[in-house]
Order: sequence, then structure tokens, then C-alpha cells
Amino acid sequence: MATDYKIKVQNVTKEYELFKTQSDKLKAFFALNRKPVPHFWSLMGISLEIKAGETMGLIGVNGSGKSTLSNIISGIIPQTTGIVDVRGDTSIIAIGAGLRGNLTGLENIRL
Repeated sequence: MATDYKIKVQNVTKEYELFKTQSDKLKAFFALNRKPVPHFWSLMGISLEIKAGETMGLIGVNGSGKSTLSNIISGIIPQTTGIVDVRGDTSIIAIGAGLRGNLTGLENIRL
């Protein structure tokens, strides 16, 4: 069956505008500033499907979009483009949940 997924993400992107100051952000919001604002693409064209009973883990270097994607799936932030369909509840666990800072990565895994 083609609709037996719990989470479906299709061609999702997330774009942020990089304002230098809070006042620049306010000026742009009220269209008082016509200066071009640089953009940063946190995610570009991400697609995935997770079926009921499956578990997914996001692994990557800092700045690769792991938290952004999990925040979009959980509904904390909206995507810029694309479709996110979540059927039911999601369980998002933060990267630092249950980790001890005084232990190495291998020691934390063993613990």
C-alpha cells in the first residue's frame, strides 16, 4: 500500500535570511529596508519516508541540518518549500539526551 507511511518528507527546503542586526530584521519586516539580504539554505531537496514501526537516526557533521530537519518533522519550525506529512505523533530525542559530558563518545555508547 502506498500510503502506509508514518512520516513522509518530499523535496523539503529550509531557507534563512541572514540579518546583521535585529533592527535590520525589523526594517525588512516592515519593508523599510530595500537592501538585499544574504540567504542561507539549511536544507535543500530532502525527501524520505518512514513506515510504522521504523526508527530513523540522523547522523552528520555540525551544520549539516540534522536539528533543522527534526524540528520541521516535529512541527517546531515550518519548512520553506516541500511537503511534510506526519500521521500520528513523533518522538524527537535531542542529541544530548542521556549523554554524559565527562565521557567519550564510545563510553557514552557503552553506558
